[in-house]
Amino acid sequence: MSRAAPRDVSRVLCLLADGLHSGYLGAYGNAWLSTPAFDRLASRSFLFDRALVNSTCATAQHRAIWGADWRAAFQADVAESTALVQLASAGYHTMLVTDDEAAHRGHVDRFDVCETIEIAAATRAAGTIQQTRLASFFEGLSSAIAAAPDEVVIWAHTRGMRHAWDAPYDLRLAYADADDPPPPQSIEPAQGVLDADTDPDVLLGWRQAYAAQIVVLDACLGALVEQLEALPAAESTALMLLSTAGYPLGEHGVLGTSAGGLFAESVAAPWMMALPSSCDAVDRCDALVQPSDLLPTILDLCGVADESQRQRSLLPLTAGRAGHLRDRLIISGRLPDEWAIATSAWYLRHGGERDGAGATQLFAKPDDRWDQNDVAALCPDVVAAMRDHAEEMRQLGGPHSWRPLEDLLQQSHS
Repeated sequence: MSRAAPRDVSRVLCLLADGLHSGYLGAYGNAWLSTPAFDRLASRSFLFDRALVNSTCATAQHRAIWGADWRAAFQADVAESTALVQLASAGYHTMLVTDDEAAHRGHVDRFDVCETIEIAAATRAAGTIQQTRLASFFEGLSSAIAAAPDEVVIWAHTRGMRHAWDAPYDLRLAYADADDPPPPQSIEPAQGVLDADTDPDVLLGWRQAYAAQIVVLDACLGALVEQLEALPAAESTALMLLSTAGYPLGEHGVLGTSAGGLFAESVAAPWMMALPSSCDAVDRCDALVQPSDLLPTILDLCGVADESQRQRSLLPLTAGRAGHLRDRLIISGRLPDEWAIATSAWYLRHGGERDGAGATQLFAKPDDRWDQNDVAALCPDVVAAMRDHAEEMRQLGGPHSWRPLEDLLQQSHS
């Protein structure tokens, strides 16, 4: 993306896609799925390797984003951030473009313009990428960008992988070997619980179907980036792309979000920031960050002082002026006593629909990226300390009230 000084940033496009599994992107380690547009964007971006959602509950996640406060994922009455008002006072036009207006109910009137992309329900796989629901959303987004004023912050949100998987069927077949059974024909997003009797080919087919959706999204992203690069304001345009949640694809016996626990495939959020060059962005970092950091970062990028000071901008990380902004974070689940806590060295998940209220699992980071090796029984001291800190955070006090982390919670396992 083209470059300029932070206070000269005239356009910011924040693109949020639901259900984007970081393990299906080349920049996050995938080696079998072709995503040239994602790869190209990643090569020009700053990447966060340990971006984790605030919550796997969509309502709580959006609350945390709009509150610019991690506590809003646990508590419904946290006041909304005044970021949009501050941007307007600084002369920025604000636009919301979405195919899921319900997700932003209560926030729509905060924007100067709200463009809801009405998309006809899909009943079968599309014949071409241009006929898919994702392509319809990006077409509407493209029109909004073309009509936007010079100084604008555009908030674009699509249901993404949580809506119809209507990619052309040929794209599913492209990832099936000659001796594989045909991928499923259904366009409903994969949902269900796997057991010992589940045919492995069923899981394989759904992964091929998901891969086809990623190919569609990649094509749409490529066209969007080309449009941004052709704008007169390309020299001062920033693009942020992230996911509000992942998408389980059988890694822990679950397909889809309805019964997924707080494992990496659900909570790891790919996050790319293509910034103006004088922001001095380096390639990537492993700092703990969350979507609730998004609005403070946008304010900082636009040169607007954050009046709330609830969370800190991520720009010091991109410039290499800071290695980490926090030493711990916490995630809420869909159930009342379902949560997870992360440090630089550990990830502890508690509860879950399929695990029982008291179940706890511990994973060493960064080595165990996909939470495959539960070491809770081997590290009871770590489990106890992590639980204590999680309970402290769940009291919803600020970082100033937290006890320092013990050394054993910060020791690297790489």
